[in-house]
Amino acid sequence: MGSTRDLLVVGKITAAHGIKGWIKVYSYTAEPEQLFDYTPLFLQRKSGCDRVEFVHWQRQGKGLIAQVKGCKDRNQAEL
Repeated sequence: MGSTRDLLVVGKITAAHGIKGWIKVYSYTAEPEQLFDYTPLFLQRKSGCDRVEFVHWQRQGKGLIAQVKGCKDRNQAEL
């Protein structure tokens, strides 16, 4: 993958949600659910970028919540 300058930002993770590893997601796309149509998706961290795959997602009020593949509890979600 190229440098972080080559990334198109389509959303951000805002917080952990619940105890089962779900996260709150803010989408920058015109229709929020369209965020999940983009693949592959990468999570930018201080240490670099990691590919991320969402296994479940749903609307929650005015926002979105999702579960990242392999993320099973709140502690993992907070990382």
